[in-house]
Amino acid sequence: MKRIIITTLGVALAAAVSVPLSVRNVAAVTQNVCTVNTSPCPSGNLYGLNINSADKQSASLASAHAVLHTSLGDIDCTNSTVSAQSNSDTSNGSVTALAFNNGGTTPCTTTFFGNPSATITVNNLPYTATVARGAACQGGATGCDGTLTTNSINITIRLSNGITCTTTGSPVANLYNKGNANAPVGGSGAAHSEIEYKNASVTVSGSFCPSSGTESAVYYNVGTNPANTDLYLTS
Repeated sequence: MKRIIITTLGVALAAAVSVPLSVRNVAAVTQNVCTVNTSPCPSGNLYGLNINSADKQSASLASAHAVLHTSLGDIDCTNSTVSAQSNSDTSNGSVTALAFNNGGTTPCTTTFFGNPSATITVNNLPYTATVARGAACQGGATGCDGTLTTNSINITIRLSNGITCTTTGSPVANLYNKGNANAPVGGSGAAHSEIEYKNASVTVSGSFCPSSGTESAVYYNVGTNPANTDLYLTS
């Protein structure tokens, strides 16, 4: 809720969180997903030959919460997961799965009037995702290794008071390689690379809903082939 990442509900959560994931845009030959933090990436360490369809990435919350901030109140989720992989032609990446609070089985909390709970549904998966290495950090952050854009997210937020809102947009997250002292949760001692939605802008629509929001959430990102592989965005 995060890209609430509403990514964030981030993805809108992506969100929208997102999600989110350091999936390479293969059209940009100066950036690679690498299993060592070395530029240029040694050929033997290119993750899935930059990423083939058999290799996936997964992300889970590193921050305690994924939050969608709006003028009417916040939506707060304490659980979110994301999966991503390349398309079969390796032309770009796709966010293939995104969930908040166990796929909606556990409602998220809110600070809207009356404090209704919120159930999050992620629509229209997969979402395309692109990475820009060395891009300007989002939300006033500094020292990121690149940015991740999750395109055209669509997330439904159903409040227990009967109000339904939709979050859309293409939220941008910051990417931090493992070992980057600027990583927002773990710093240089972070468990894995981090994806940060720092007040990422999204659109909110629906009767009695706010018109916009920002997502805040941080995810740890790992490869799944082999499991828990550390991944780095390099040249």
